[in-house]
Amino acid sequence: MKKRKGLIAIIVVCVVSFIATIALGITCMFTIFTDLDNGRIEQAVREFADRYHLSVHFDIPGYAVDYYDNIPSVQTPDAYNRIDLSVIPQGSDLEIECDNIPLIVRSGDTAAAQLTFAGGSQSLSTDQYRFELFRSRENSSRYVLVFDLTSHLWTNAQVNAQLDVTLPADFINRLDVDSGNGAVTLSGIDCSVLTAESANGSLTAENLNVDQAIDLSTDNGSLTLNSLLGSASVNCESDNGSIQFSAGSLTSYVIDASADNGRIINNLATPAQTIRGDDLHYEHHGADGSMGIGLRFQSDNGRIELNP
Repeated sequence: MKKRKGLIAIIVVCVVSFIATIALGITCMFTIFTDLDNGRIEQAVREFADRYHLSVHFDIPGYAVDYYDNIPSVQTPDAYNRIDLSVIPQGSDLEIECDNIPLIVRSGDTAAAQLTFAGGSQSLSTDQYRFELFRSRENSSRYVLVFDLTSHLWTNAQVNAQLDVTLPADFINRLDVDSGNGAVTLSGIDCSVLTAESANGSLTAENLNVDQAIDLSTDNGSLTLNSLLGSASVNCESDNGSIQFSAGSLTSYVIDASADNGRIINNLATPAQTIRGDDLHYEHHGADGSMGIGLRFQSDNGRIELNP
């Protein structure tokens, strides 16, 4: 009987200790998210959510995780859903974060961002999305243009919206594009450095006039690169999607391509080369024998196609 009472006492102590530990953990988490350390924890949560393309909402009274809560807007949209980007000083860096709708970034005479809806009728109320231009808290020469749905409407396929951004030539020094769910089209971009990532959607880039570096990637979607105009080195990666490249007017270049689970089709060679699950190195020399830009293509699960 004494042994049984002792065993019961041990079980009770263990249960109470377990419950106390859980309660302490909940209390600590609540304290962390309601008394942030100068925004550093908030920033870490935001970066984690952005990395894995999560829509983060914490149902704690009086608090919601939002990286831009304490950053004043530089510009908000006018009555026509247009943001004037000419307020950005020339030569600054621009980051575009666009989730759940298609994004088009192209060259134009004016610096502007226009949100449009199919058929011309707005399918979202203004409290259902965020569309603003911010100045970076860490870097005064970096600006961030954000479009995001403020509710879980990303599950609704009836949004039918599109974000169209125009940038004059040599207006932006560095352009970073990040799309969570939606196709991305880049056309005629003129800058020094370009990076673009699409998590769930295709990425198409054409007529890029970039001086230093181009880095394009997709997680789940095809990647198409056509007609390079600048002298930048190029890196293209796709986790689950094909990569297609067209050389266009490019006269000299070096290509290194790798497809882990797919074919490499090299239509630049004569006769054409087809390699399965291997690496390809290809050089195209200029008329004077010079070597041009370097291009790297990496696909984990998809083919790579190289065309003239």
